[in-house]
Amino acid sequence: MKLLGSGTEKQDWEHQILNDLSFIKKKLRYPMRASKLTPIIFWTFFLGLLIIMSVIYLFSEKAKLRIFSLVGIFLPCILLYRYIQSLKFIKIHSPYFLQENLALTERFLKARQLLIYRHPEAPEVLQIISKNLSIGKEDREVMIFIADDKQVLINSHFTNAGWSLSPKSHAKMMAKELQLFIKNVIPDGKFYQKLEP
Repeated sequence: MKLLGSGTEKQDWEHQILNDLSFIKKKLRYPMRASKLTPIIFWTFFLGLLIIMSVIYLFSEKAKLRIFSLVGIFLPCILLYRYIQSLKFIKIHSPYFLQENLALTERFLKARQLLIYRHPEAPEVLQIISKNLSIGKEDREVMIFIADDKQVLINSHFTNAGWSLSPKSHAKMMAKELQLFIKNVIPDGKFYQKLEP
């Protein structure tokens, strides 16, 4: 996920992260507000209607209606699941405290030649932005890293996904790689050194 541009575009996350930082560190998710609950309520209501219709269609003699009913349930379930997942942070356990975790996360991202944007008012928050994923519109994956004592939190979302089915996030893959990176370093007095096999 190499980055284009400087990664310093003005985004809503700047203010949101700063205001919600303590909540995120405790609950490992964004706080539920009307703007975040609306898609969940919509898709839950829509899914409920589809389940009712699907039960009716399952007893139909037409095979096409049965297939339609299964697809009709499956797609909204995926949409709802992915949206809820986008509100959660992946927690990476670490034996180190905030400053060490911040230095390790920054070093990990730089080793992958990713451009890093550090929040000016919350230095423990790092952000990377992917290259454009769509043709004709601006759609990028935004990944946020929050360094803390004994943990690093990762969240990923897409800039233009809205309520639609967004592409698969790279957050889990990045979390596994960062966890492995943290396990393979040892304190070297002032900084960290990668262990040689």
